[in-house]
Amino acid sequence: MSMSASTASLMSSSRSKTSIARRRLNRPRLRPHQSRTLLENRRPPVKLSITNLMSAIVAALLAAGLASSAASAADKTELQARFERRYPQLLEYKSQGKIGETTEGTVEAVEPGYLDDQTLKNLIDEENADRRELYRIIAREENTTPAKVAERTARRNFQKARPGEYLKAADGTWRKKT
Repeated sequence: MSMSASTASLMSSSRSKTSIARRRLNRPRLRPHQSRTLLENRRPPVKLSITNLMSAIVAALLAAGLASSAASAADKTELQARFERRYPQLLEYKSQGKIGETTEGTVEAVEPGYLDDQTLKNLIDEENADRRELYRIIAREENTTPAKVAERTARRNFQKARPGEYLKAADGTWRKKT
């Protein structure tokens, strides 16, 4: 059985159309300014899914958190050493009734005239600066505010205060602990 020339021609053109269509499906369409080699050599586009994006963000936050927690541990250790160095002097002024604890978690001079003593003023300033820094570090670790940490610390300091030490109430009045 032999095929006619027209049938053979029709079949070959049909095959070539099919193979051309298949080739077109397997490769991206070229724009007029692109050459085939550039397009064939390019890397496939990176597919960013929400999951991949969130994983990258979480990894970055964890890395930053670990770095900041290591730094905050060192800061806490340094602050603790400074608190311990000042503690005997702080106790002495508290027992003399010159300074007391406040509801903001800081120490203050009981009488404004006591601030004439530069040593006392420096002690109060250094203690309060270090306390505020500690409150910031703890607040960051606990995902809260420094004010809440300070209030919590103030309540604890009021409970632990020794008899005869001054405590400043929320209304601004000083009272001696009995």
